[in-house]
Amino acid sequence: MFEHFRVFETEFAGKKISFETGKMCCLAGGSVLVRYGETTVLVNATASKKPRDGIDFLPLSVDFEEKLYSVGKIPGSFLKREGRPSDKAILSSRVVDRPIRPLFPKDMRNDVTVVMTVLSVDPDCQPEIAGMIGASFALSISDIPWNGPIAGINIGLVDGEIILTPTAEQRAQSDLTLVVAGTDKKVCMIEAGAKEVADDVMLAAIMKGFAEIQKMVEFIKGVQAEIGKPKFTFESQEVDHDLFEAVKEYAEERVMAALDTDDKNLRDQNLQPIEEDVRAKFDPENERPAVIGECLYKLQKFIVRRWLLEEGKRVDGRKMDEIRPLAAEVGIIPRVHGSGMFTRGQTQVLTIATLGTMTIARGVAQLANNNYNTDNIGSEGAAQAFKDLLYYGKTMGVFNGVWIALIIWAIFFYILSYTRSGRHIYAIGSNVDAARLSGVNVFAATTKAYMVSSFCAFLTGLVTLAQSGMGDMSAGMSYEMYAVAAAVIGGVSTLGGSGLLVGEVRRNRQELLESLQLYYRVFILNDRSALEEERPAE
Repeated sequence: MFEHFRVFETEFAGKKISFETGKMCCLAGGSVLVRYGETTVLVNATASKKPRDGIDFLPLSVDFEEKLYSVGKIPGSFLKREGRPSDKAILSSRVVDRPIRPLFPKDMRNDVTVVMTVLSVDPDCQPEIAGMIGASFALSISDIPWNGPIAGINIGLVDGEIILTPTAEQRAQSDLTLVVAGTDKKVCMIEAGAKEVADDVMLAAIMKGFAEIQKMVEFIKGVQAEIGKPKFTFESQEVDHDLFEAVKEYAEERVMAALDTDDKNLRDQNLQPIEEDVRAKFDPENERPAVIGECLYKLQKFIVRRWLLEEGKRVDGRKMDEIRPLAAEVGIIPRVHGSGMFTRGQTQVLTIATLGTMTIARGVAQLANNNYNTDNIGSEGAAQAFKDLLYYGKTMGVFNGVWIALIIWAIFFYILSYTRSGRHIYAIGSNVDAARLSGVNVFAATTKAYMVSSFCAFLTGLVTLAQSGMGDMSAGMSYEMYAVAAAVIGGVSTLGGSGLLVGEVRRNRQELLESLQLYYRVFILNDRSALEEERPAE
C-alpha cells in the first residue's frame, strides 16, 4: 500500500534521528515524520500553484503546533480543546521562519505553508530543533522552489564545557542558551542568551554547532538527490528591468531631491506627487499598481545605497558614525505600577506595566513549564506543591470545609429521614394509638428530607460559584473539579430529596390515606370510637 515509504536514519550530535516519508500526508508538497530520541514531529510543506495578486512579498506561513497529548496532558478548564498558540509555540515558529525565508526565490509570490505538529516530546530532545530540521527536509524533497537545505542545533555551556544538544538537566545548569542555524557554507541565524559568556567561548560554541550543521545539510542533500521531486515553475514577479530603467531615467533627480531631508513626514509629502506623476505616465489604466510601486521602492533603495557608498551620508543627513537622538523618560503615567517612554528619532514607544496579585496568577496549559521537562515530579515538585497547598489553603480552606460539611450533613439527614419515615409508616397498622404521631412524622420526615436537600443544594451552589470564581487563585491547582463536584452534589441532593418524598408517598399510599382518615375522625370529628374499631382484639 505504501510503496513510496522510506526511512532515512543518521546521527545528530551523538543522538539518533530518523526521517520517515511516503506514508503520511502524501498529498502535501513535502511531508516527513521526524523521530529524534522519543520526540516525534510531523512536518508538512505545501505551496499554491498560482501567485497571490497585489502583494510585494513572499506569503510564507510557518506554524509550530503544540499538542498537550504529546506530554500526556489534557487542556484545563471546561474547554477540553487546544486553544491559541502559546508564546513558546510562536517563538519556535519564528526560529524556524528566520533561516528558511531568505532561501526562497525573491520574485516568488506563491503561498507557502510549513506546519510542524508535535506528536510526542522527549525532554532531552527539543521539538523545535526537530521541527527546524524536518522543515528543511520537507522543503528539500518537495516540489517547492527553495534554495536549501539548512539545519539547526541547540548548544549549552555546562561547567565551562560546550555541550551540543544538551539534555533537560544540562539545560537547567547551562550558562548559555544558543540556537544556531545555517547552510553548508555559512551561518544564517543565531539566537542566544547567556550569563556573561566570553566572546571567544561564544564563537567556539557557534563554530562547533556549525560543524554539526554541515553534516546534517550534507545528509539532507543526499536524500534530496535520491527521492526529491522536481521543482515546479512559478510566475516570476521580478520587476521588469526595462520598466525600472524607464522610471529611473524619468524620476531619479526628483526622487533624490525629495529624499534629501531629515523629516520623514516632509519626505513622504515630497514623494507623493512624484509617485502620482509616475503612475499617470507608466500605468494610466492602473493595471499594475504593485509593479509601479515596486519600481519606485527599488529606485529609492538605489539612491540611498549610492549615497552611503559614494558620499558617506544617510537619507536623513547623518554621517556613517552618527545615531539618531535618543531620549528616555519614566513615571509619566499616574496610578500604574510603572511607565516609560523611549524615543529614537521620530520613533517612540510608550510602555505601561501593572502587576497583579498572587490571587489572580495565571495558570497556562502548555507542553512543559521547564523546557519540556515532564519528569520533574520528584521531591522538589512535591515540596513546591505542598507550599502551594499551604498558601492557597489559607484562602480556600474555609470553602472546602463548608463543602465537605454540607455533603456529610446531607447524607446524614437522608438516612435519618428515610429510617424515621419507614418506622412510623409501618407502625400505623400495629399501633393505632400512635396514629397522630405517625401521621405527622410521615410528612415531617419526608418534608424534612426535601428541605434539607434543597438547603444543601443552595449552599453547595454558593460554594460552586465561590470555587469557580476563585479558580484562578490556584495557579495551576485544578479547583474547577471541586466546583463541578459541588454542583453535582447539589443536583443529586435536590433530586434525592424530591425522589424520597415522592417515593415514600407512592410506596405507602394506602397506609398514609388510612392514617389521615383516622386522624380526621379522632381529632377533627372527635370520634373516639374509631380508635376502638382499629384496636386489635385481645
